[in-house]
Amino acid sequence: MKNIFITDSELLEKFRQGDQSSIEILINRYRKKLYTYIILTVKNKDVADDIFQETFLKVIRSILNNQYTESGRFCAWIFRIAHNLIIDYY
Repeated sequence: MKNIFITDSELLEKFRQGDQSSIEILINRYRKKLYTYIILTVKNKDVADDIFQETFLKVIRSILNNQYTESGRFCAWIFRIAHNLIIDYY
């Protein structure tokens, strides 16, 4: 099955079961969109890189600690994390 046909929910469940490649697929799925949002907001490549990395560290930690409840809104959730990190930066 190609990655584009696997839902975020399925990837999250696979990641919870130990499939490390699933989180890589999710990160790659939203990488460009999320990074563009961050860079347009902070207007500094180094800061954007740091916030992008910290966003996915928080995502991974939250998933592994069962702090994320799947509601079909994974994209909105990661954008909210990035947004909060941007606010913290300012």
